[in-house]
Order: sequence, then C-alpha cells, then structure tokens
Amino acid sequence: MRNTLIMCTVLLMIAVPCVAKVVVKKGTDYQIDTSKIPAQMRDNYKLMLEKCARCHSLDRILSAIDTGIVQSTAMEFNAKTIHEYGLKMLRKKSSHMTKEDVKKVSDLLIFMVNEQQK
Repeated sequence: MRNTLIMCTVLLMIAVPCVAKVVVKKGTDYQIDTSKIPAQMRDNYKLMLEKCARCHSLDRILSAIDTGIVQSTAMEFNAKTIHEYGLKMLRKKSSHMTKEDVKKVSDLLIFMVNEQQK
C-alpha cells in the first residue's frame, strides 16, 4: 500500500507540470500551441491572425492571454474586457471587423484565456 501511494505521488508530480498551455513563452517571444485549439476554432484563429495582427503585435495579444493583464492599461484580460475590446474594434473603421468577426475572435480569446488558466 505504501509503495502504491509513493508511486502515485511520483506520477502526479511528473504529470502535473506537463500540462501544456495554449500560449508558451520562449525567451522574450510568445508562441501559440495550435494543437490546443479545437478544430471548430481554427478559422477563428486564422481570422485573429489576419485582423488583429494588422495593428497589434501578436506578442501583445499573447502576453495578455498568458499573464491575464493587458499591458497597455493594466486591466485584467478576461471575458468582460475581451468583449469590451471587441466593441471598441467594431467602432474603429480601420479594424475592418464585422460583428461576426468580433464574435469569432472573442470566442477564441476567451477559450485561450480559460485554457491558459488551467
């Protein structure tokens, strides 16, 4: 029994740190583990790259997902602020985003934030 308990503890210690995040920081750069993005959200991911990366560095977005904080405002990056940013982008003509675009990107960002917090 004692050996089984020790073995389970060791396995948990090994397994828990191996939980992969969606956003991974490599040195000073961020990367996305696209294998963590569900198939039904892959188009949302492409849309985010196309629309958001036009004006924002991808690192800016990924940093907010990773840390939970928007660097430029020090606001918490969560579902509420994601929706607020989506509305802000709708009002900016230069964003060229439709309501559908904002919904898709918001859904993806909320998913990524939730996965990152696991």
